[in-house]
Amino acid sequence: MVRWILVRHAAHVDGWLGEHGQDQVARLRDALVQRQVRPTLYLVSARRQAQRTCCHLRRSASLRAPQETSTALTPESPTAGLDALVHSTQAPLESQTTVVLIGHEGRLSNLLTELTRARHRPFPEAGAVCVTAESVQNLLHGNGSIEFAVPTVDHQEAELRAKVDSKKTVAALLAGFVLTALVGMLIEGPKPGERLLADDLAIVAFATSLAFFVAAVYVYDLLAMPEGFWTDGSRSRLRRHLARRATRRREQRWTQAVARAERSGQEERWLRREREREARSREHGPVFPGMVSAWSWLFTPGVLAALVGFAALLWDAASRVHVLTLLGVLAAAVVYLRRRPDLGAD
Repeated sequence: MVRWILVRHAAHVDGWLGEHGQDQVARLRDALVQRQVRPTLYLVSARRQAQRTCCHLRRSASLRAPQETSTALTPESPTAGLDALVHSTQAPLESQTTVVLIGHEGRLSNLLTELTRARHRPFPEAGAVCVTAESVQNLLHGNGSIEFAVPTVDHQEAELRAKVDSKKTVAALLAGFVLTALVGMLIEGPKPGERLLADDLAIVAFATSLAFFVAAVYVYDLLAMPEGFWTDGSRSRLRRHLARRATRRREQRWTQAVARAERSGQEERWLRREREREARSREHGPVFPGMVSAWSWLFTPGVLAALVGFAALLWDAASRVHVLTLLGVLAAAVVYLRRRPDLGAD
């Protein structure tokens, strides 16, 4: 029986593991020790973050083993894939009972697909998947089976996709509705020189609402993609820049929280908050938080902007229309707040 444990590097800033990354590796190290993992060989990407992740894992006495750098695990190297990994490894893999491979996405997901002949969701930072088989040849034939994963979660993303698709459909319908109102204002409404402030406000509100709804459709479309294809798309330079900025801000929060905890001599509430946030991220995965975020920051502002536009259209109507419209909106809001189901925990 052979075990190959695929590990993604921990969170890093320019290749160096900060407080956040070290906390992730410590959690992964404890999980591997509890599962009685005894590596006989490490195959590690040449990137610094993978090398540092391996260094922190090997601090445990039971996880120490020889280490070898693998170009097949290194992004943008000319060699990639399972066959290239086997051919480029100097140590005889047939005699290794437990091999730990530390690399990056999406090469790890592609390698897991080759080992099991099935697509899987991408690895989280400092996440691991253990693949077992009777021999290395069985792994090369794609006959491996997953023994365990770290973390062990069930995101129910297949069930969430129906909800995401429905939200995408509603956002697209509202975008079409708002576009119709905007075109009507521009074509059949007052000419630019004859427009009042309310007319200009309606045009700006409808255009803003349309932009929010279109952005929501794009986000929901991304969330509806099967997890096995998440790593196949390319990332633009802007997206990489924004991701690096978010990583630096997250690492800064962790550094400040750890410093406060060390000064107080106990787990300070800021550090506990960061660990709880990390736990929620592992528990829910990216689909549910992304869906909630799109609802809060894109869909709801789009609805509010559309309401402002229609309110501006009614600005010149009779006063009784103002009053009746306001009463209708308030009644709908009150019914929603009172009848909204309480699905939260204690």
